[in-house]
This record gives sequence, structure tokens and C-alpha cells, in this order.
Amino acid sequence: MAAIDATGHPLRGVINAAMVLDDERTRAVVSPKLDGTAHLDRLTRDRPLDFFVFYSSISTLTGNLRQSTYAAGNLAGEAIIRRRRAAGLPGLAAQWCAISDTGYADRAGMVDTMRQAGLVRSADEPEALVIVTEVLVSALAAVSHTAPERIDPDTRLDQLGLESLMAAELSSVLQRRLDCVVPTMELATAAGVRQLAPRLLGRVRRGA
Repeated sequence: MAAIDATGHPLRGVINAAMVLDDERTRAVVSPKLDGTAHLDRLTRDRPLDFFVFYSSISTLTGNLRQSTYAAGNLAGEAIIRRRRAAGLPGLAAQWCAISDTGYADRAGMVDTMRQAGLVRSADEPEALVIVTEVLVSALAAVSHTAPERIDPDTRLDQLGLESLMAAELSSVLQRRLDCVVPTMELATAAGVRQLAPRLLGRVRRGA
């Protein structure tokens, strides 16, 4: 937290996407979910966050073979989110299922097995575009140090105050969140979020 404060820019949100899968090592699996979320909650309680997101799993509902500790860790993290919301603090637990063509399940070759179990979901085009647009707006707002609702989707990004260094930062954030490369120059000259989002979706679909 001290390193973040030293930048002079306020921390606007937290996402805990940590994951370890190894049912032979309970502490190693549970700790990123339980301890990690608990520490982040404690360290940010007095900060005016816009969001606090915990990446959970559909395994908390269905259970996965040899992943009991993983499900337990996710349930513990969700309990912390419920406690935050009860206290009037931002908190969201996203119960992800496997998503085809990307993520751990795809890399581990588990997609076909999970699809047969009904646990794989591919977003259709309109829904996928909404998701990418929300990621883009959130990232742009974070880089610009403003609220997402203040981002006009039809205003050129440079007119929203995006200069070269911020464009480079936005490119890095989008690469982490969408797992695709977005050239800085493309961001700096983009006509707006509405025009840029479909191009980003195309890159995500191609894995570019």
C-alpha cells in the first residue's frame, strides 16, 4: 500500500484473481483466496474504493473432483465479500465457470470434459461486446483517475485527456485484463470507446 501511495495516485479498486489448484496442499490453495482477500479487505477498509472484486468459481455450487480445498477457499472469500457488503462497502464475488478458448481450463485441456458437464460458457457476440466495453471503460477510468460513468463512449480518447504516457499505461492494463496486445498509437487515436471496443473484441477472439 505504501508503494501505491508513493505514486501520488489513489487506489480506486481491488481485484483478487489469485488461484492455486493442488488438492494435496490445503494451505497453498486456500491461502490466496482466504488470507489474500482478508488482507486486502483489512488494508483497504479506510479507502474510498470504487470496487472490490473477488474471483470465485462455480465449483462452490457444483463441486469439482479433487478440488474440495479450492471450493472451500472460494467459499471463504465469498464470506468476506458478504461481510463487506453488510458493512456498506463495495464488494462483488464473481463465480466464474470455465470459458472456452481462454483461461486455466483451456490451457489445462479440461474444456471438453467440463463442456460435457455443462460447465463451459462461451459469450455470444452482443454479450461479449458488452463485457469488453465494460473492461475498456473501467481500465480507461482507472488510468484517467475518474469514475467510469464519466467516460463518454463517443468522445475521442485524446479528448478525454488520454496522452501518450496514459495510453501506454492503458495498453498495459488492457493486455493484462484481456490478454491481447493493443498498440499505444491505436489507443491514442481511437475515435471513442464505442468504436474501439469491437476491435478489441476481435483481438480477444483471435487470441492476438
